[in-house]
Amino acid sequence: MSIDYATIKEEVAYYIGTPESAWDSVTAQAVGQAIRTGIDRVIHSGHQWTWMRPRWAMSTAADQRRYQLPRDFEQFVS
Repeated sequence: MSIDYATIKEEVAYYIGTPESAWDSVTAQAVGQAIRTGIDRVIHSGHQWTWMRPRWAMSTAADQRRYQLPRDFEQFVS
């Protein structure tokens, strides 16, 4: 599922019962701030979002026991 900023604004417009084209600058600014605050709360909720982590793949070799990991390595995910 993918939702972009424009879709969120359309949903807010529907919820408040006023099309975006009828918003004054104060309403537009308030809606924008509310969306940004909501996104910030979700992203920084303490959940470890996998899509925000760097991805890295490694190859292994027979009889090799040690491997250099990237500096930003956090954990293995299988």
